[in-house]
Amino acid sequence: MNGKKNEDTSFHLDENFFQRLYNVMTGIILPAEDDGLILHVSDEFAPGGLCADLYEQAYEKRLRISGALGDGSGENRDLLALIEAYEKMQYALCSRAFEYGIMAAGAKRV
Repeated sequence: MNGKKNEDTSFHLDENFFQRLYNVMTGIILPAEDDGLILHVSDEFAPGGLCADLYEQAYEKRLRISGALGDGSGENRDLLALIEAYEKMQYALCSRAFEYGIMAAGAKRV
């Protein structure tokens, strides 16, 4: 199992496994050929996919808003900070959901 069980019977996320999983799902890395389960994980940002289309829409809007708010440099720092904060929140929520999935899978095995 990729979660670690504490003595209090709660599960805690194996951060290294989750990071690899998340990075493959977001297209940051390709899975290593010996990476077991992660070999079956899809790049959700692959061309033509829902995430790729949504990202393209968001990126176009970001550039347009940055142009309207910016100083001509192409990016508005406040808007970029806002987007980065949302990306960090997304990562945290995905991590927590993954941890809850591990707990639920463990509960069903008992």
